[in-house]
Amino acid sequence: MSFFRYHDQLAALEGKLPIAEGQITVNFKWYDAFEKNSVFSSTKKQTAPNGNFEKNCVLFNIAALHSHIGALQSGEDDEALKKAAKCYQQSVKESMGCIVFASQP
Repeated sequence: MSFFRYHDQLAALEGKLPIAEGQITVNFKWYDAFEKNSVFSSTKKQTAPNGNFEKNCVLFNIAALHSHIGALQSGEDDEALKKAAKCYQQSVKESMGCIVFASQP
């Protein structure tokens, strides 16, 4: 998945270059995915010159994707239930990563 590769590249880049306000400034921009009637044209946006903000947004989207995949499972057999449970566990793991990044400056 390209989300994972992008997240890993951000983490590797931050180890070499300090991407933060007052250091190397890269403005990361995200649009509100939950704004009513705005699938791809949200007017609400958040911009931050912080690599942790970007990693947090990426993890949130990965968690949402895993949760959605889990919800799509039929639940009619053991394999589907196992896949759904694994997806939900992955989603929680990524959500916990969001909490960690949100707590960092």
